[in-house]
Amino acid sequence: MNAEIKSINGRGGIFFGYFHITWPFAQITVHPDRITIDVPFAKAFSGLAGVFPHYEFERDGIVSACRVSAMFGYGIQIEHTYPDYPKRFVISASKTVAEEIQRLFQKT
Repeated sequence: MNAEIKSINGRGGIFFGYFHITWPFAQITVHPDRITIDVPFAKAFSGLAGVFPHYEFERDGIVSACRVSAMFGYGIQIEHTYPDYPKRFVISASKTVAEEIQRLFQKT
């Protein structure tokens, strides 16, 4: 990420556990040290807020960020160490956001 840029924001989709939130309902922000994911509409419905919580992946908690096939956009599968997060977690986003996730969080 360019030193002048603090974060990149984008809309996308997420696949986690048995759930799928399609584009454009997930708000994805790539920071220099973490990725944050929110599903803004879930906050409007109290029953959904627990199902679609805020997710935050810090650099140290990400094992790998690998490109996968996605129906819309570019898919990045996140392998992580967070025991409370769904094991399968895929972010579908624009090319810019997906490439930044992969670049920042892939292990070399």
